[in-house]
Amino acid sequence: MPITQDLRKTVVDLTETKPVYAVAGVGDLAVHTMRQAGEKLRALRVEPKELQDRATERVEAVRTAVAELPDTAQSRAHELVEQVEETYDELAARGQKLIQRIRREPAVKDATHQVSVAEAKAKAAGTTARKQATQVRTSAKATGTQARTSAARTRTAAKAAGTSARKAAEKTVTAVEVAAEQVGA
Repeated sequence: MPITQDLRKTVVDLTETKPVYAVAGVGDLAVHTMRQAGEKLRALRVEPKELQDRATERVEAVRTAVAELPDTAQSRAHELVEQVEETYDELAARGQKLIQRIRREPAVKDATHQVSVAEAKAKAAGTTARKQATQVRTSAKATGTQARTSAARTRTAAKAAGTSARKAAEKTVTAVEVAAEQVGA
């Protein structure tokens, strides 16, 4: 907020405070009193010079009060700030005592203990789950390795069986050819 706006706001705030109203009330009372004094003077038939002197004194008193208005308002503002700070500190101390008293309550202590126990159990369950996951992963790797090894052996055995069958078939063909030549020859 620009300083001019801040200053205007402060002036508005100060002019809407009780001390300002009080000073304005003093001025209004002075005017009212002077009017009454004029009426009384007329009734008493006082010398105009004396009346003028009294009026001048009253006007000077009002001018002094108005001149002191900023200082009075500032002083009151400082007092109010101090009262707010004191009240705030008192409330903070009261709240601190309340929280300390609540923390000492058996139900709160029991609930705190239950939370600690639940937290420990959750941590233990997490550790167990991690260990089991590691075991499952290790077992799965081992099973995969065994399956690959078994597949390789089966492939090798199938190749060997195929080679043996081919050789046996070739020998059979050769033997049939030889037998056919001997029979038909």
